[in-house]
Formats: sequence, C-alpha cells, structure tokens
Amino acid sequence: MGNPIVKDSILANSDTICLLDQSKFRSNYDEIAKLLSITDVERRKIFTINKLQNKEYRSRFKEVYIRRGTVGEVYGVEVSLFQYLAFTTEKPEKSAVKIYADHFGNYKDGLTAFVKDLEYSGKALNDFVGEVNRKGIQNLNLMANE
Repeated sequence: MGNPIVKDSILANSDTICLLDQSKFRSNYDEIAKLLSITDVERRKIFTINKLQNKEYRSRFKEVYIRRGTVGEVYGVEVSLFQYLAFTTEKPEKSAVKIYADHFGNYKDGLTAFVKDLEYSGKALNDFVGEVNRKGIQNLNLMANE
C-alpha cells in the first residue's frame, strides 16, 4: 500500500484482522505490530501459530489468528484431505498429485484417485507422496492401475 492515506483509512476501518503464520517476519515485527496496533500480549499469541504441540489425535490443520476489535485468538482450521491436497503449496505433494492428474487427464479425477489410493495404501501422506514421486503411478500396486 504505497498511498499512506489509503493505507491508514483501510487499517482504521478494519475491525477484523486475520493473520497466518508470521514467523518469517519475527525479526522485524515491530513495524507490522505498530501498523496493525498489535499489543505485546497479542503478539505472543500470534507467534504461537503452528508452533504448539497440539496435533496429536487431530486431523490435519493449520492455525490462524483472528482479531475482532482489540482481542484476538488463535484457531485451528481443519480441512478434508481432498481440500488440503487441492491447495497445498508443498512441492512434493503438488508433484505427486500432478502425476495422478496427468495420468487421469484432469486435476479433479487425478486428485480423487490420489486420495483413494492413499487411503487404500494405508500409508502416511508423506510416505505415499515419496513413493509416487519415486516410482510414478505405473509402478504402484494401487487402485489407479486396476
């Protein structure tokens, strides 16, 4: 936001702020905190995003900080495996899904087959992704090849 008047107007009229993981900005967060009127208490909450050991017995989730007014909280956002894989930015996962999409001719069918084969394999996502990326779809003993 290069125009300071527009920036100040938007921030002054924004009652709700949503932030994802801010850890890469930690070393110079003072300017961001000042810009968004973030207190030290709220800053401590923000820097717990995706850092707590609270993942056991839970589905895959990411955390988000949501502030309405002056107080915010960190919330876990859970999505289905299908949704997670559709929007993942993890390169190995994207590559493995692309192998399936190429094999099935489109992204939707490839993703559907990928999820079915992952479940059929009984493997953890990371293990299955690695196997798909190493062997390709033709060399796996899965439903996609039946």
